[in-house]
Amino acid sequence: MARFKKGDIAFHCDHWREHAAINIKVRGWIQDVKLPMSQGRFSTDGGKTWTESFTTPGFTLDWIEEHLADRQRDDWFWIACNDAVEMMIEDAKELFPGVKFWQEGRSGGWLVGNFTHGDVEGWDAIMVSKWGMLSKWCHAYRSDFWRSFANLVYHNVFLPWKENQDGIEEARLTAEAAVA
Repeated sequence: MARFKKGDIAFHCDHWREHAAINIKVRGWIQDVKLPMSQGRFSTDGGKTWTESFTTPGFTLDWIEEHLADRQRDDWFWIACNDAVEMMIEDAKELFPGVKFWQEGRSGGWLVGNFTHGDVEGWDAIMVSKWGMLSKWCHAYRSDFWRSFANLVYHNVFLPWKENQDGIEEARLTAEAAVA
């Protein structure tokens, strides 16, 4: 990757003052996520062998469309956005202690810090490098957004629904066995 330069720093102005900014607008859609989705690896033998875990095969884009109303999808979208922005702001505070960070723009599409254009002009290579690192991290959160959204829906909507469906099926089988 090319070295981040002072000229690579973007600025955003929502009110009366222009601030150093990182574009955090979400692009794409849930269809960008490959399902079944990896949930990571686990070991049951102290790390000698590892198994990849995936979402349950019934968790599909069609299931999401069928079981989540538009309003629910919007709610989970904003929860995922808020989670990502919280992580971005925490990372920013770690790199720039004492600096205030917030979102600006329509729908909060820019992460800004209270650095003005004049402040940035005085930055040395270390400060520019830190901003470049923060930009890279924010891009990674943004790139992984739809996967994070899918994970929230999977764990908070699909798995409880599946557990309920499994309970209904178990009760039906028990009732059939009692009649037979």
